[in-house]
Order: sequence, then structure tokens, then C-alpha cells
Amino acid sequence: SGAQGKPKKSNDMNSGIAPQTNASLEKALEEFAKSDMGEVEEIVRVTTKELSQSCKTLDYTQFLADMRGSGMSRYMAQPIRISDYTTASVTMATAFNRRKAADNWRRTSVSKSGSLDTLRMNQYKWTDDIFRRTTRVADGKNHGIVILLDWSASMSQIMQSTMGQLFILADFCRKCGIPFEVYAFSDMGYYNTKDGYSAQGKAERETAYTQDSERRQNALLTTKGLTMMNLLSSRMNSADYEAAKTCLWNWRQMGSCDYRYGLNGTPTTAALVAAADLVEAFIKRSRIQIAHTVVLTDGEPTDAIEFNWHKYNPSAGYRRESRTAVVITDERTGAAYDLNRVTKYGTDTHGYRVHKGFF
Repeated sequence: SGAQGKPKKSNDMNSGIAPQTNASLEKALEEFAKSDMGEVEEIVRVTTKELSQSCKTLDYTQFLADMRGSGMSRYMAQPIRISDYTTASVTMATAFNRRKAADNWRRTSVSKSGSLDTLRMNQYKWTDDIFRRTTRVADGKNHGIVILLDWSASMSQIMQSTMGQLFILADFCRKCGIPFEVYAFSDMGYYNTKDGYSAQGKAERETAYTQDSERRQNALLTTKGLTMMNLLSSRMNSADYEAAKTCLWNWRQMGSCDYRYGLNGTPTTAALVAAADLVEAFIKRSRIQIAHTVVLTDGEPTDAIEFNWHKYNPSAGYRRESRTAVVITDERTGAAYDLNRVTKYGTDTHGYRVHKGFF
């Protein structure tokens, strides 16, 4: 039934036009101004300069020294060899090099120069192609990878398979010459005393706990204290790399031989905040343009960036807190983030890309 439509009048056409951009903005502002308890009465603006974090970064040299000085030394003498993971990394490296060669070919251009090629001058009678050629290859991008490994107790059921995935990625990077770093993040403190049950070990833990509590009470923005353990690195030589892999494959024994490497909580939020500075240093040290961050974890974090309401306003009650939104502004970029979405901070500030992996 082909009913023929009638053209709209000019006033009807104008009535159908709506400023969609402005409507979207008003809708976003309306949603932002709401909380679970109702309308937001106040927006508190803070800067990243006010963020306090306690992060202990452990280099792989210290990690290997601890393992060699413990009962793990007997495992490190027998490097692991797992054909399935080796085959996967070799396949990935072959495919990567093939695509890399194709990309180099696409970026290559050949042009004639104004200089004569003495080897071609004897062909001047039948061809005018007697000039030297210049080959130019456009610059590509150098990539690097930073892997964050969830070192929590909930990972114990899948840690072995996660280690396999980690080895594939690390072996692939080594075969292709891609800079990489692997950090395990945990809220287990790293202490100088290996014996956690000794009087000295208990005293050291109590001192650290008191200092961390004071830090969080005196700061406006805080994250949970954590340790970033550098377990694998492209800076390692072959012997250290194989020794570290052997330790990680026997991860259950690591915590038994040295309690400081035992599984604990999941401070993913604090790890992402700490990773911003680690990735920035990694980019400068490795002279790369693009850094990819891979997070190997099994679920949501057990921490968050905390706003100290008592520090902000000691007289603020529960009702006021629930009706107040906190916005964090990055002083370097000017970008502003809702406190609940602050994990984007590292990505926008330092330009690295985050890939979350669940195993």
C-alpha cells in the first residue's frame, strides 16, 4: 500500500530540530548531581597534589637476592621448561615479526636523487634511469608493556594458569626485543626482618602500621599502602630471568620460604595510581612512545581512593557527606574526575593504555 507522504511545512521542520548536544550536557549534569541519598548539595574539588600514597617498590635484584637467600634456592637450580608455553610464545613472536616486516615495507619509499650512479652510466644509451636511488623508512612507534599481577589470596585457585599466561607474554617480549616490566601488587608490607614471628618482626610491623595510620589521618586524599614487587624485567640477563620464572612457577613455596612474598589483599586501585609514576619512568628509561599496561586479576579491588571527611570538615555529619560529590583535578592536564572513576587518571596523564585481563 504505497501511501504518498506530504512534505512538511517550514514551521513543522523547525519544530523537529532540537539542540541534542545541549540536551546531553544537561542530562549528564543532572545525573552527576544525584547520589544514592538524593540531590548533591555540594561539590568538593581537590587536586592530585593532595593525594598521599605509601608505596614500596621492590626491584627484581632485591627479589632474586631474597629468593637465593631462602629455601627457594633449591628450586632455582632447576629451571622450568614447559613446551606448551614456549610454543605459544614462539608462534606469537613469529606472527609479530611477520607483521612488523610488512609494516616496515609499507613505510618504505624509494626516490631518485640528483646524483649520477657510476655503475648505471654504461646504460645511458637505452635508459635514463642512471641516477642514484634513496630509500627512506618512516619512523614507527616503539612499544613497551607493563604487567601488573594481582598477588592476592583469591588468586590462589588460578595462579598457576595465570603464571602460564604471564610466561607467554614475557617470553614473547624477550624474543621480539620489546621492553617490559612485571610488577606484583599486594598490601602485604615488605619488611627488613624475614622472620615475621620474631619480636623484631612484630615490632617492625607495628611501627609501619602506626606510621601508615598517621599518614592517612593527616591527608585529605589517601590510598591503601602497598608493595609493588618487580618480579620479571627485560633488564634481566638470561640466568636471572630463568631463575625468576622458576620461583614464580613455584609461587606456593615463595610465601612459605619468605612470608613477605605471601598472598594477601587486592589493592588494585592503589596499584593503578602507583603505576602512573612507574610507567612514566619506564617510558623514559626504555625510550618508547607507547606503553601498554596489562592487569592480570580475578576481580574487583578491595580498596579505593579515600576522602578524609574529618580533615576536610571536622563538623561534617553523615548526611552532609552522603550529599557531597568529590571531584579530583589533575594539575598537569587540567582533567577532572569523579572520585568513583579516578582509575582513568593514570591513562590520561601519561598516555598509557590499560588492558584488564581476567583468568
